[in-house]
Amino acid sequence: SFPIGSSVLLQNLVKGAHLNDKKGIVKSRLNAASGRQEVYIFEANKSMAIKPTNLRYEPRELSSLSISEMKGVLLLSSK
Repeated sequence: SFPIGSSVLLQNLVKGAHLNDKKGIVKSRLNAASGRQEVYIFEANKSMAIKPTNLRYEPRELSSLSISEMKGVLLLSSK
């Protein structure tokens, strides 16, 4: 899962394929029941429940990452 506040890009969506590569921001922790996180999608001007496998970090300079985002990157890279 991604830390709240992470800048992400949507990927590999089938039903919402028009949203692939759109920018969003993670607004919730992982919901254990649904396996999804709430993500606000800027271009769509709405929030959606998205599986973490359909998200990737938005490419950014390392110096612009928050501590929680850095921890998330380190966790993902160690898998």
